[in-house]
Amino acid sequence: MVYSASFDPLTLERYAGYLQETALAEHLAGLVAHHPESYEHSVRVGLLVLDLGQDLALAEDELALAVRAGVLHDLGKCDVANDLLSKPATLEAHEREEMERHTRYGFDRLIDAAFGEVRKIVVAHHEVKERPYPRRGVERREDARETPPRRQFDPVIRRLTELVAVADM
Repeated sequence: MVYSASFDPLTLERYAGYLQETALAEHLAGLVAHHPESYEHSVRVGLLVLDLGQDLALAEDELALAVRAGVLHDLGKCDVANDLLSKPATLEAHEREEMERHTRYGFDRLIDAAFGEVRKIVVAHHEVKERPYPRRGVERREDARETPPRRQFDPVIRRLTELVAVADM
């Protein structure tokens, strides 16, 4: 695991505790086995989320949720081909479409009830940028269907999604 010496030792110790959680560790084991570079990136993002979240004085439950989402934000890359993940050149349009599916793949992998809120952040972590995906910021349901919106706005989830997105960039 790669850590920067610039992080406070107590932050690193706290972060190590998160990484030892059984369900989180199992998902990370799958990611490191599939694509070590994505694993290392995810570990760095999770640590940065923890550090930023502490600076923002997030409530403990929000901080824990954000860190778990930060660590697992790219879990869906387990379902993307290694040659695509490691391609040294610019991705073709069809390859970019496949890469963009990693958010949905991650959402699907986190079906366990323990990750209910985490998966909302994982699927949305690329929706707060200039070219958002996977949902492109548009509600796909027809108004005429007289059903409630598929996505309910939750300001806490939105804020934590933005935090993960910043750490990911």
